[in-house]
Amino acid sequence: MKQEHQDLILQATCAERLRMGCKIQTLWSGYGQIVRVHLHGCERSSVVVKHVMFPKACRDTDVSHRRKVRSYQVETHWYKNYLTNERCRIPECLAAQSFGEEQLMVLEDLDVAGFPDRRTSVRDGEIKACLRWLANFHGLFLGVPARGLWPVGTYWHLETRPDELEALTDLKLKAAAPKIDAVLNSCRFKTILHGDAKLANFCFSKDGSRGCCGLPVRRRGAVPEKEKENFSELEDEWRLMFAFAWTDFHRFLLGWMPGHHKINRYSRRLTQEVLKKLAENSNGAKQ
Repeated sequence: MKQEHQDLILQATCAERLRMGCKIQTLWSGYGQIVRVHLHGCERSSVVVKHVMFPKACRDTDVSHRRKVRSYQVETHWYKNYLTNERCRIPECLAAQSFGEEQLMVLEDLDVAGFPDRRTSVRDGEIKACLRWLANFHGLFLGVPARGLWPVGTYWHLETRPDELEALTDLKLKAAAPKIDAVLNSCRFKTILHGDAKLANFCFSKDGSRGCCGLPVRRRGAVPEKEKENFSELEDEWRLMFAFAWTDFHRFLLGWMPGHHKINRYSRRLTQEVLKKLAENSNGAKQ
């Protein structure tokens, strides 16, 4: 690690010295790594450092590269400018800085904070812990403007995935993709999304009863009174949107990796229901 990177960590933690620990994981497509750094002479015993390094071989004309660069910029902005609460815990950001083609984020070590466990499979209690985290997160940011974040959430939404749409062999779904996207974008009740809430991004307490999530303002502990009055309308809209959102993700997977294990009968059934509903609406509009 470069000296300027070490200096940032020492300054952010008030540590006297540091020692590099293990690599936790490599970032997607080789864009850097996440490492644990051990500290001495301060209150914290360790921090987790996300070190993003943009490959020199990648060009700004590469759609995938531009998307990744923007994604890391958004993530840095999120950690620096937005707060959550204990009901949807995320690691505290101690420092975030760019160094040319590199970015460094110094984050609280969630292992030390009481979330040392990771899961490759989960039981009912752990599933509920994840769902509670997501529900609290979505409730906290309901109606909050996403300043500095992606204007449209999820990494698979249609506008950012032209290559995957072109590769899609399901012609009916391909033709319906813009309509599905339009339905989702017309949603009245909007919130900030995590963006990649897969199991690998959740950390658990040892007994699995509590979850904490890494990655994607005002602190808002509850839904405003006006939103409470409209809760039934919100529920009705989101229940209607569910099949469209699931189908949108299914559309991405089919174009990106047709053999993906998340492509299943349930996804295909929901997709057929959505396509049927769109066809009925189209026929009704013509009459």
